[in-house]
Amino acid sequence: MEIRQIRGDEGLRLRAIRLRALADSPMAYGSTLAREESCPDALWHERALRGATGDNAVTIVAEQNGLLVGMATGLVDAESEYGMQPTLVGVFVDGAVRRQGVGLELARRSSAGQGRAVLRASVSGSRPATRRPSHSIVDAVLSLPVRSGPTRPGLVWSKSKWRWTSPEQCLGLGRPAQERQRQSRAEEAMGSNPYFYFTPYRNDLQAALEDLRQVEFKAGRYDPAMQAADPPSYMFQFDFPPSDASPAPGAQHSSIEEAMDAGEESGTRSILDIMRIADEPDYGAACPLTLGELMELFATTQPTRDLIERVLVGGSQTGNAFAWQFWERIDRGQGRYIVVYENSEPRELFFAGMSWD
Repeated sequence: MEIRQIRGDEGLRLRAIRLRALADSPMAYGSTLAREESCPDALWHERALRGATGDNAVTIVAEQNGLLVGMATGLVDAESEYGMQPTLVGVFVDGAVRRQGVGLELARRSSAGQGRAVLRASVSGSRPATRRPSHSIVDAVLSLPVRSGPTRPGLVWSKSKWRWTSPEQCLGLGRPAQERQRQSRAEEAMGSNPYFYFTPYRNDLQAALEDLRQVEFKAGRYDPAMQAADPPSYMFQFDFPPSDASPAPGAQHSSIEEAMDAGEESGTRSILDIMRIADEPDYGAACPLTLGELMELFATTQPTRDLIERVLVGGSQTGNAFAWQFWERIDRGQGRYIVVYENSEPRELFFAGMSWD
């Protein structure tokens, strides 16, 4: 077996192993087989070339008998709060060669390719104990000096437009160059997805959160329960916020805790992953925005539902740098809440979060 950096002319080989990874572990990458099968060859050539040059990304592959059987990418984000420390993403090891140290070597080479001795991974000690690494990536983090902490999302708003369905969307054609570059990084990471809800206001914020969690749990709007919907789907495909017309396959587990366990390392990709109200950002918690953040976003400390929808949910976010920052500041497994006003009175709560994976 040879473990090496991908070559710039191996775009179609990269496509083949990526599609195998999605077929093998459809919930592990925040994407779907059908979506990536529709992406044009040019996108795969671009990804391979980026992984081969090693400027901000290095892709390492394992090859056996002429077939790529493993891959991993180390990304470096100069704007990250962790500095120039690479993040491990897009890891896959073929079932035939797992438990042989292939993932570990892929991860080490990804880190070395960026000139770093320490690698961050999206599975870390800071997650709840119920978050278990999947078999396809456990080799890659075992025994590595992984820094505990969150992995920041890439392009948040490419996800919150909710999906890339056409080749043009995959390439980001028609968008500014900077946004296309960020989209490429997000596609490479294939990780966290945003979710958001409106729920009736209560003075007891924890009770309001619990009510919302129970509503969504009973409706079955969480992973993996959405596989029971018609047609089966995943929460990263869901059109937020939920409405009466939204799919509701019903709870597939006896409790929220059992549902969270079933979500494993990816979580439920829903409000079920947010368990409490907090004063500051924390895992499994939703915290408020500061008065300054509210003013930056809405030019008022009492935003209406229409204003929140236009700024954070609708199409106006591309012209609002603060809206971009709102989503970018939410780490995986964390949430925010905003009190929604009508005629100067609190009417609803807006909960937003980023999935674990």
